[in-house]
Amino acid sequence: MASLSCCRMIGKWIIFTTGVLLLAFEVHALENLALRKKIGEDQPWEGTENWRGGNAVDGRYGNRSAMGGQCVVSENFKKTATWWVDLGDVVSISHIDIYYRTDNQPRMLYI
Repeated sequence: MASLSCCRMIGKWIIFTTGVLLLAFEVHALENLALRKKIGEDQPWEGTENWRGGNAVDGRYGNRSAMGGQCVVSENFKKTATWWVDLGDVVSISHIDIYYRTDNQPRMLYI
């Protein structure tokens, strides 16, 4: 039901030269450490390859409906479901973004 990105900040310098003027900018970007990494899950939805855990690390999250092929859906009627990603090394993570399945509906405000 979610996509995941584990991110760390990367600093890079971009230098432009225009005639005599030299401009330098430090650019910061986030790197998705989970992108296309090996995943595991303990309650995959049986029979539907379209809903497997690899969807959570494919970098796509524009269509967050169950049929969009970008969400992980766990087996029905289970009390818990665990999903994990192997980042391949010990890394420093600045934050984790989780994108839940919304079926492409606007956010509901509950009172």
